[in-house]
Amino acid sequence: MVGGALKKATQQWIRHSEADFGTAQFLLRARKYLYVGFMCQQAVEKLLKAVICQEMDVTPPRTHNLIALGDLIDARMNDHQRGIMTALTEYYLNNRYPEVKVALARRLTGPVARQVLQGTEAIIQWLREQYRIPSR
Repeated sequence: MVGGALKKATQQWIRHSEADFGTAQFLLRARKYLYVGFMCQQAVEKLLKAVICQEMDVTPPRTHNLIALGDLIDARMNDHQRGIMTALTEYYLNNRYPEVKVALARRLTGPVARQVLQGTEAIIQWLREQYRIPSR
């Protein structure tokens, strides 16, 4: 991240993003595919919020829409990245009705969950490079 030391809040967002991505990897091994999608969404959301916190010096908005967060920081997403972020946004689960979770679970098979994890890893890497986000 250009501009010096990381703010404490930025560091916290990064730490939570890394923990969520690690949890997604664990859940893939445990074959809890629905929650792989959710934790991948959370990992990207929190990394975007770290950038917002650091670059804009504001408290990130309370939204789970990854496209809206990316647009807020003027992330220059290509069509492929925008597609991944759009798909990840669908996996946000808070307060979802059971029938919505069932429909998502049907779509998130093992192979799809692996693709979601790979796409998430690519987005995380891209954000880290674009905004010079260090690893812990």
